[in-house]
Amino acid sequence: MTTFFLFRLTIERPHSLFDDQTLSSRQVILDAIEKKGSHSRRNGPQWRIGNLQKLNGSSVFFALGKITQKTLQLYDNEAGDFVEAPFDEAPHTYVVVDLEYQICAIARKTIVSQTPNGAATNLKRILNAAHEGSVDRAFMKFALSPIDDPEEFLDLIRSAHRVSEFTVQFSLPNPIDVERQYMRPMEQCLRHAHGEKGETTLRGPHLNPELLEELTRSAASSGNPARARIQSSPNGRLVAKRSVGSQASVAVEEIATDDDKLSLAERVRSAYRTIRRSRN
Repeated sequence: MTTFFLFRLTIERPHSLFDDQTLSSRQVILDAIEKKGSHSRRNGPQWRIGNLQKLNGSSVFFALGKITQKTLQLYDNEAGDFVEAPFDEAPHTYVVVDLEYQICAIARKTIVSQTPNGAATNLKRILNAAHEGSVDRAFMKFALSPIDDPEEFLDLIRSAHRVSEFTVQFSLPNPIDVERQYMRPMEQCLRHAHGEKGETTLRGPHLNPELLEELTRSAASSGNPARARIQSSPNGRLVAKRSVGSQASVAVEEIATDDDKLSLAERVRSAYRTIRRSRN
């Protein structure tokens, strides 16, 4: 059983004279992946993308691994001596990216990284390095944010006697997952202010739980958290709760064949749409 953890993959495009606004985010992401680039830090392993495979018109599958130089101790029978032979150790994991919904799912493999977040950080660095030196793309920055499953938090809101305070975090606009009536104006304001993150707080004796659910889902699908002050019963105390909990994931038995990988891509998209409840 292999478990893939979901991340929101976005491109931060600050205002620049050289930013070609005709380039779609989908194409920018695909171009960066197809470079099959690498990234390394001083005295650290080299991280690389490899084994790239286009599954269909909207999904790609590839390996993400780290290369470390090791030394193997051997015995040379002819010389009658012990010798050391250098070799490259290259543990790797697998990634599927939905280009339309801008979702990235990374398989957890502890020999590569103790957490999926660690692998995501190195993937982000590879993608950002892919456009170094490009006049029209150098200002673009990739970001990977874990997508948390908000259901436990939403259950608390639905069953609460009342919610008196609700705070939602938002980031730069992404048309795929934005809640249009309330979140879009806030995200557009953030863009015009040249900001990166923002949050807004609602207060009242009985906040509307249906609206809070919609805002929570929009935030979660964007990789952003929400929090609330909830009174579970008429005589209970107001308690602070956060939407951050278990990261959304998809578990599969096999990823050996093309059909296995296509099924994985479809399940990743379905998991995202369940969180977002999008009709797109």
